[in-house]
Amino acid sequence: MCKDCIYYVYDNSTGQANCKQFDNMTDEEIETYFTNDITGCPYQGIEQQHNKPLTIKQVNIMFEAKENVRLKNMIEWRFSHKLNLAG
Repeated sequence: MCKDCIYYVYDNSTGQANCKQFDNMTDEEIETYFTNDITGCPYQGIEQQHNKPLTIKQVNIMFEAKENVRLKNMIEWRFSHKLNLAG
């Protein structure tokens, strides 16, 4: 639950999780919602953008860009390979 919240912070270097809403929460709320990870936190903020599926147009653009990069890299590799053989 907390991991989906925009106020959830995880520090990879220390392995510590934190909530930016701790100052607004009572000790009981921290224990219930953060420590025990129970749903219903009144301070939870979810970024709706990340919950929306991609449109077909967005998926097509993504794959087209990926394919263009793949082709560009292949052409560059072949060109540099030919130069190495000729040189």
